[in-house]
Amino acid sequence: MKAAQKLQSYYHLLTCGFRGDTHAGRLDSFYRKQAEHYDETRQNICPDRQAFFDRVASVADYSGKTWLDVGSGTGAVLDSLSDEQIGEMNQLVLLDITPSLLEKAREKVRVRGLTNVTVLEDDACAYQLSFKADVVTFCYSLTMMPNWWRAVERAKAHLQNDGIFAITDFYVSPKVAPESRMQHGWFTREILPVIFATDHVHLSADHLPYIRDQFDAVEYCYEGLHGLSGLGFIKRPYYQLIVRPKTL
Repeated sequence: MKAAQKLQSYYHLLTCGFRGDTHAGRLDSFYRKQAEHYDETRQNICPDRQAFFDRVASVADYSGKTWLDVGSGTGAVLDSLSDEQIGEMNQLVLLDITPSLLEKAREKVRVRGLTNVTVLEDDACAYQLSFKADVVTFCYSLTMMPNWWRAVERAKAHLQNDGIFAITDFYVSPKVAPESRMQHGWFTREILPVIFATDHVHLSADHLPYIRDQFDAVEYCYEGLHGLSGLGFIKRPYYQLIVRPKTL
């Protein structure tokens, strides 16, 4: 990605406002001018996406199964999985509410000739599918959803009883975190959410404990800090979590 293109992408990232009467319309107005170079900028902004999908693929039994990626955008999951891995699945479903980003995902599917990938334009908080998935993933998407708990509930309702729920996203710790959790300082807890909110990303101390409470066995949980290229002194907190449904 050329320097001029990178600067243009970051300019649109910082200046594109939310315009529209619906959440979908506002998201599309925000992302339309970013869509062309969305993948390149997010590689720097969103840490360890490849490692996240590698981890999920190593834990989940996806052969012959259905994988649902919620808030998939341009399809980072496509970039992270090989044709062979995707070909082993029954189907891979990409769900997002933003038309301009989904068009990039559809282009990737066409170019790679992936016949078992479905791209759906729908609301992560309200969709109703005729099937349940064996794997459900969220990759840096939950923090963009105002009613994020509804998105978790929808995903849970569409997950097989023996399935895998996996998520990676930004977050902040509570003021006093449990001993087993990472503790963030004042700047991270109070100032970073304000900075992220200018990009319509809403950091929360509630996401991680809520999801852990909704599910049962924790297959993997990691909390880390990642510096932004060129601004390494600002550490962005993120987590990766892989869990299974609660059993009765």
